[in-house]
Amino acid sequence: MNKYYTTEAERLADSAWRNLHLEPPIDLRRVCEHLKIELVRLPMYPDILGLYMRDEDGNAEIRVNSGMPIERQRFTLAHEIGHHIFSRTVYGRIVVEFRQAKHHLLERECDKFATCLFMPAGQVLDVAQQLGHPQRHDKTHNLAARFRVSAQAMRRRLRELGIDNRFR
Repeated sequence: MNKYYTTEAERLADSAWRNLHLEPPIDLRRVCEHLKIELVRLPMYPDILGLYMRDEDGNAEIRVNSGMPIERQRFTLAHEIGHHIFSRTVYGRIVVEFRQAKHHLLERECDKFATCLFMPAGQVLDVAQQLGHPQRHDKTHNLAARFRVSAQAMRRRLRELGIDNRFR
């Protein structure tokens, strides 16, 4: 398949969908198992969303703050999977995600990866067409529920895809 991607994050998320035969909403535990990442959910300080660790032997672990809403936990987990994928050659690494740490380029790429992993453009467009023409507000919420993301995240994705004006 010769597909054009605007970012490496999109290419990697699409590769995960194809290789793991994913369907919305994606099963992040299955993605972690495939990548041999141990997932731990536990309470953390409110400013810490999650962290990614990999030891010298390549063993990876992602910790997610269980005190956050489930949609936030899922996005944080997908973001941390992005760190694993983008940092494949770096060992002995610990990355801690704070609420205000979104300025760094790698953090933005990991956010983009998480967004594309949860809501690939083609899947969002296909599901939106299947939903038909309910009220625009309802359609956004139905899309969010189908992909198991927040309505705010879905609105942002629809805006990125240039189709948000159909859902207002």
